[in-house]
Amino acid sequence: MKELNWQHLIYFIKVVECESLTKAAAQLYLSPSTLSKAIAKLERKLRIPLIVKSGRDIQVTYAGRKLAQRLVQGMTYISDSIKEIQEELAQNTASLSLASSNLFSTTYFVIPELLKAFKDHFPQSAINYTEVLSQEVVMGVMDGSYDLACLSGEEFDPAFPGLNSIRLLKEPLGILVPKDHPLAYDDAITFKQIQGETFFRTYDSEHLRRLAMEKYGRSTGDIHYNDIHIRHKVMNDASIISLVQSGFGISLTTKSASRSYPQVKYLEVKDMELYRETYLIYKAKAQLSQAAQDFIQLFSQEKGPLFQSINHEKSAD
Repeated sequence: MKELNWQHLIYFIKVVECESLTKAAAQLYLSPSTLSKAIAKLERKLRIPLIVKSGRDIQVTYAGRKLAQRLVQGMTYISDSIKEIQEELAQNTASLSLASSNLFSTTYFVIPELLKAFKDHFPQSAINYTEVLSQEVVMGVMDGSYDLACLSGEEFDPAFPGLNSIRLLKEPLGILVPKDHPLAYDDAITFKQIQGETFFRTYDSEHLRRLAMEKYGRSTGDIHYNDIHIRHKVMNDASIISLVQSGFGISLTTKSASRSYPQVKYLEVKDMELYRETYLIYKAKAQLSQAAQDFIQLFSQEKGPLFQSINHEKSAD
């Protein structure tokens, strides 16, 4: 059977509903002759008698009435399906999925500030937030599990093919020491003062490697560097802060990551320039929801809401 003319099917439903070609033609804004020709074409296409003319009156055949019932059911199903998809699309348009790793400075400080700033600007949009292992974040963005993700620069490669990234933050790294540590009497120290100290680092962090190589030009292995001893490797910044707080060593971290821990002190290192950069990432050429596009637009602005929040907290210190 050749492709049916859907418009003729709709015409036929109206004819059965009105049980009159004249009334149906008036409601369809057609002439009776045009409508009659359309029904005749449909009968020839289907090879089914649909109506019987008797003067100006018509009678719908048994087959025609059965077909009309099925067509109404089909049209209702199509209409409901379209409505359902439109509602789902509208819901998805007003929502986004965001992921991050369990890096403490990201989950404890950056993510809450991102969510708050976004809700202030787009209160009707919903965010589904998930925290996963850092190696799962990029994979989830690329396979469509998450629209967007937040990662630090040491957790992914910004040049990863098919991935777009926006730098949200560039925070200086300083030294975290226990409040009763001899270095804690100063607010800023020099690099030379941390030589011989025992450090904690995360498995993802390469900052100490870079620090040692930049300052000394060489390293002597993965665990021990000349004059800098990395005795412990842990999973995340939260563990590091707890261990530093207990007096087992010191660590590199951002000021924001240590802000709520009264038993530790953050020290600037005057002659050290290392940073933790935080990025918003998303799949290139992805079909992003409007909410996800709004999120990207908001935080891609120079000196946007996250930048302002950090400066506000710095000025409060």
